[in-house]
Amino acid sequence: MTQSNKFLLDALLAAGEDKKHPFLSRLFQEAEDDFGVCSGAVKELMDEKNWSVKRRPKIIVVARENQSGNLTVRWYPLKSVNQPTRYKSQISIEKLSELEFEESYLGQCEGTEMTGGMPYRPLNEIMWFRQFRDLCRSRNEVKSEITASLLHAVEARYLELLDSIGKKLVIKQASEFVPIYKNGWVSDLELH
Repeated sequence: MTQSNKFLLDALLAAGEDKKHPFLSRLFQEAEDDFGVCSGAVKELMDEKNWSVKRRPKIIVVARENQSGNLTVRWYPLKSVNQPTRYKSQISIEKLSELEFEESYLGQCEGTEMTGGMPYRPLNEIMWFRQFRDLCRSRNEVKSEITASLLHAVEARYLELLDSIGKKLVIKQASEFVPIYKNGWVSDLELH
């Protein structure tokens, strides 16, 4: 059993009958859907046909809360003009003699595609957990141990994802989850 599944099980056991609460029900549904890991995007990232180098490409992984309160985790090649500006200054970017990913693949990663008017997630988004802000701020609405277990589960799944990707690619930098404790329970996660 993975660490994220252990924390999810702890949350489910702590919730008991409360798991039918509409707020918790939505969060558990999101967690049971592999915590929003975009398996197709992860598979494409790790597929060597999308690389333009023989060695392991170097990337950074940025986790942030978007304006809708969702956790979004995206990867960026080190030599990308699209990576967030604030991360460029924090990384000693190696001088790469060539782009490490195929241009056609990077082009697909730049934005969302539309099909029938419905947007897909960007191809460089490898995790998307809806209602993350609500989970972090819900400590007054639900039991602290449920919230704490779910926050630990999300963080554990993120770390498992990084570990999996790190076996095929070089992760030069990744955002960190910093737990904020209140009364002995994790009450929030800050992203750094």
